[in-house]
Amino acid sequence: MSAISSRHHAAVNNKRKLIFSGLLLLLVLGCISLLVHESSKQTVTFYAYGETLTVRTHALTVGDFLKEQGVGYSEHDYIFPSAGQPVTEGMEIEWTNAEQYAITLEDKKITAWATSSRVKDILEKADISLSANDTVTPALNEKVDAGDLIRIEKVRKNEMNSTAVPTYSASR
Repeated sequence: MSAISSRHHAAVNNKRKLIFSGLLLLLVLGCISLLVHESSKQTVTFYAYGETLTVRTHALTVGDFLKEQGVGYSEHDYIFPSAGQPVTEGMEIEWTNAEQYAITLEDKKITAWATSSRVKDILEKADISLSANDTVTPALNEKVDAGDLIRIEKVRKNEMNSTAVPTYSASR
């Protein structure tokens, strides 16, 4: 082997060693980065759709976390803590989707958003007060689907034999 060939062979070996060392360094740095990235996540408990999930996240706020989970929330939904709150380790986040309900009150059509499907809760969310003789269909304690219509027929004083009509709120 000539001196030029020997130097060329040594240079190629040095280049290979340098490339291998560089790749090994990148691999080590990648593993360290992954470990740091994973260890910086917060663990939260997420309650939604009647299920409980334990999730690790980098989300900064509750709203960011919900988006990360694919939850398209609205102002009508129940979110606790609120969407703007910062996510902290061990936090419990609860989300319940609100549905829109249709109500007819005499000749008026009203819409109400509620997270409960019980008629009484929907009327309370719509801030509708009832008298003891008003007729509500379906009944106050029944549950309805978002497409179902809630009908309220108000009874007036002159339609009754008594002179006073006791009133009460749907929250009773």
